[in-house]
Amino acid sequence: FILPLIVDSTFKKYLPGLFTGTTTSSLQNPGRRPSELVMRKRFERVAQLLIISTLVAASLYASAAVLKVLSAAFGGPVTAFLSSSTDATIAFLVGAAKFLRYGAVAA
Repeated sequence: FILPLIVDSTFKKYLPGLFTGTTTSSLQNPGRRPSELVMRKRFERVAQLLIISTLVAASLYASAAVLKVLSAAFGGPVTAFLSSSTDATIAFLVGAAKFLRYGAVAA
């Protein structure tokens, strides 16, 4: 319940032209119908997922690049980390897709 409020307010703070804010504040706008609000929030959730996924993928890519450089410098293997980070990225994206489709991730 709290996480979407935090995410919405954070994205509105940094990208106010793209994101509107929390759902409760949007419901107080008399000029919008609830169906418009639902469509807007769905767009925002997809945009948030893409931005967060891009940031996670970029950080994993950067981590892998740093580990490759360190591995080359010190002569140690990094293959175990690379496969686990790929698995973590796939698990994150699958969980995010389930969240967008069902509203919550089932265990």
